[in-house]
Amino acid sequence: MLYGQDLDSIPRNEIKANILYTLLEVPEFTYERLLGPDGGLGVSVGFGIDEDIGYRLGIVPYYRFYFGKEYASGFFLELNTILASVREEEFIVLSDTVEEETRFTAGLGVAAGVKFLTRKNWVGEVYLGFGRYLSSDSALDLGYPRIGISLGKRF
Repeated sequence: MLYGQDLDSIPRNEIKANILYTLLEVPEFTYERLLGPDGGLGVSVGFGIDEDIGYRLGIVPYYRFYFGKEYASGFFLELNTILASVREEEFIVLSDTVEEETRFTAGLGVAAGVKFLTRKNWVGEVYLGFGRYLSSDSALDLGYPRIGISLGKRF
């Protein structure tokens, strides 16, 4: 779908699944609305299904700037934020117990990647980025990764 085509006939919605996170037991699903040939607004929702993972739920709204020749594809830069529920553990030495606390936190981040598009509107993405939590707690000082190998459909 090149720039010269009728813009009304171009699909502007995408649904994707992050295959990499799913393999790591944190399934993540994304909806993206393409606002034009150079930008898109989306939201990813991921949740931890393994009790040993400290990540419980994450909602990641983002905006992407696209630099490819096809409509909203090719190389992109992403600005994102996260609203997350994370589990923190504290080991208490004197009683040999582990104390757990679930907290909500927020953060800001960036990512870069590439989006591939087939003629049948199947979408593939690979991206890498990093964000920082706005909380100042030591357990959250490391921030959050924004990594993905996603597959989906444009409609």
